[in-house]
Amino acid sequence: MEKWFKIENGVKKARIYIYGNIGGWEEKNRKSVKTAESFIEAFDKISANEIDIHINSGGGNVFEGIAIYSHIVSSGKTVHTYIDALAASIASIIALAGEKVFMSRNAQFMIHNATAVVMGTAADMRKTAGILESIEEQLIDIYHQKTNIDKKELREMMDAETWMNSQTAKEKGFADEITAALKIAASADLSQFKHPPAELKKYIDTNQGGYKMEELLKLLQVSDETAAIAAIKGIMREKDSLKDENDQLKQKLSQFEEKEIENAVNKAIEDGKILPAQKDWALNLAKTDKKMFSEFLKTSKPVNLNEEPIATGAEKKVTFEDLLDDPKLFAEWKEKYPQEFAKLQKEYYGGE
Repeated sequence: MEKWFKIENGVKKARIYIYGNIGGWEEKNRKSVKTAESFIEAFDKISANEIDIHINSGGGNVFEGIAIYSHIVSSGKTVHTYIDALAASIASIIALAGEKVFMSRNAQFMIHNATAVVMGTAADMRKTAGILESIEEQLIDIYHQKTNIDKKELREMMDAETWMNSQTAKEKGFADEITAALKIAASADLSQFKHPPAELKKYIDTNQGGYKMEELLKLLQVSDETAAIAAIKGIMREKDSLKDENDQLKQKLSQFEEKEIENAVNKAIEDGKILPAQKDWALNLAKTDKKMFSEFLKTSKPVNLNEEPIATGAEKKVTFEDLLDDPKLFAEWKEKYPQEFAKLQKEYYGGE
């Protein structure tokens, strides 16, 4: 069978992912072994002193779940648990094995009474009922130790199959901190529960195939969800910083180009290629059409703007060289006769 847990052992910190139905049997060395035993065996091989356990489970075998909880609590390791999407039934008990319980904003936490399927005599039924009552007392004790909620109230919550979102779970003391929402499909068959919340069913229906937390951690090269959130925030800050730096560089470049243009126009005035009265026109031409401004400087001669231009209308025969020689005529044609101006320009530059 496919394992419902996965362990990634690191030097300083290890990660465990409990995704799926807890418990069952698996073949090992040609004999059946309870998977709780396999989990505990793998857990004991972890060399790191800090362990983050990520949970996305609808529950499973209550006996194995209690065994796993007890082993984690007594391990002497620093353990934090993360409810990535769902911690229901016995998975909610394992979630409380952490010194701190982190819960994704869109996750769900559920507690209910233990159940069992029994075949046999009335005596068998009564014996099983007694076992279930004993187990429920254990569960209530664990919930009470974490939340300090009155045991009678906890029993009523379990009788009612109580579902809690992250905010409610934190308010009641089941969770310590709420983390960012994750797009992870809740790992559970909701048909086994009496009344799962409608929003959870909708979430599962719409998020099947969402990425798993371990994939995100590997992508960001971090060890836990808190570090992942910090890494993402760092990326966003870096992005904003780069944008600000880019904007500053653009502004400096614009200022430099404006200074270069003004220097070129002033130099043209000093060289007698344009008159001082033409400065504003020349500055505007240089900003809007650098190539044309460059050609103008190559061919222009000082012109008195008070003189009559070579031509004053589109009907008169004018060449583009005439326009380059006469700044006033150049400006007049570009403004009043844009089509003729464009045609002359195209002919002059060889169809560019």
